[in-house]
Amino acid sequence: MRARSLLFFDRVREEGKNLRALVVEEVSPDHRTVKVRSMTPEPVSEAFVRNRTITTMCEEIEKGPAWLNDFNWCLRRCDSPELPFIISEQPLMAYGPHSQLLEALRDPETLLFFPVCWQACLIGSRRSFDVETDRFGNEDMRRFQRMYRESAELFLLSPTKIDF
Repeated sequence: MRARSLLFFDRVREEGKNLRALVVEEVSPDHRTVKVRSMTPEPVSEAFVRNRTITTMCEEIEKGPAWLNDFNWCLRRCDSPELPFIISEQPLMAYGPHSQLLEALRDPETLLFFPVCWQACLIGSRRSFDVETDRFGNEDMRRFQRMYRESAELFLLSPTKIDF
């Protein structure tokens, strides 16, 4: 999920803009030696940066979210598009008592939210849930929406207009 976000793409692309490389002009027929343009590394092309960014994203996606296996998961649903689950550019959200992500992910009080659609959301915790599937209360929905609204920098997606 993280590797598919716009923020991850932008971060990896920015890192790629700082890359330098030797430019090969000629490869010998025996493929054992090369002739380079200069011994001073040069900035890489925009096409190289884009391809490297996409390759890095694919590698991250292939690794998979193994750390999510350490969490217990439940499904919460809502009854109306008037008070729906919403999403922003960061689909997975951590809510808990710590500001540092690594600390938060270790804390049993932290909840992970991953909206599946406007009607359903997966919620993860280090603790077990008494009820695995249930309706999410109105006050919980408002808190959830506020959390996504406050963290959004690019967009919020909702099936209906929400007045915050």
